[in-house]
Amino acid sequence: MMTGNPAMDRIWRQLDNRGYQGRMVSYHHIRDLEEALQALYREGNFSEEFYEERLTAFSFAPPETLPDMQSIIIIAVPRPQTAAVFNWHGKSLSLIIPPTYTDYRKVPRQVADLLNGILNPFGYGVAHANLPLKLLAVRSGMGAYGRNNICYVPGMGSFLELVGLYSDLPCRNDQWQEESRMMDACRNCHACLRHCPSHAITGERFLLDADRCIVLHGERPG
Repeated sequence: MMTGNPAMDRIWRQLDNRGYQGRMVSYHHIRDLEEALQALYREGNFSEEFYEERLTAFSFAPPETLPDMQSIIIIAVPRPQTAAVFNWHGKSLSLIIPPTYTDYRKVPRQVADLLNGILNPFGYGVAHANLPLKLLAVRSGMGAYGRNNICYVPGMGSFLELVGLYSDLPCRNDQWQEESRMMDACRNCHACLRHCPSHAITGERFLLDADRCIVLHGERPG
């Protein structure tokens, strides 16, 4: 994806060499992300407990380290499967755990260091963006939602980690999508709906019922 911007073209080449994928949107879309989240809240799609616990930590304020912020960059980093092996009564049981359960904070630092190394000689830089990254990935056109609300990226599936970064690099090719997109493969498939053990995935709405999700309760301390 060549843009004619030497700094941006170097970023895309470096990401491609590593098997990463990335998109860039204008920083003005921070407000679109915030409004999309607030609209879901106002419509009663989240319980008050879930909203306070999981969705109030996002920050939609520009970072002080980038006073001339111009863009938001979203990057998908492929993550290998990680297995947790349990030994019980002489038998071993291997379970695949989510890809972001290991080195979750290490990967964003590595990506930020990579991009700063590329951009600093051009007079630009990046800073961490604490945004709803799945929504950003889908609205940037890089990924699509499954019916299970997981974000899938072509060529990676769901075994990936999303990294969001602010930058003062101008956005010359805004790739923003106004609507969140569902994977074509999911449109006539209801396998996850039929097999969801807690019925968090329903036929009444696309957004899953997060309060019913086993993953949510499994991640809560205690």
